[in-house]
Amino acid sequence: MGGDSLSLRAAMMRESLQKSQTITDSVVSILGSFDHRLSALETAMRPTQIRTHSIRKAHENIDKTLKAAEVILAQFDLSHQVSQRIF
Repeated sequence: MGGDSLSLRAAMMRESLQKSQTITDSVVSILGSFDHRLSALETAMRPTQIRTHSIRKAHENIDKTLKAAEVILAQFDLSHQVSQRIF
């Protein structure tokens, strides 16, 4: 009786290991597919990321230019006010 029980337990363990290996193989396949799709998506998005970076940089440059122009105009207004008081 003890030998039959041991054989049954061993058979159940083999079956469980086989199921576990099948599940592991499926998960590896799914992750590989996901990685492949993600890589394709990143490749497709790259041109958009480059254009977005260029637009963001241009926007920053425009903001800096406007701020510098405001400072220059403020100095011009100040010098104009001073020159009107002198004359």
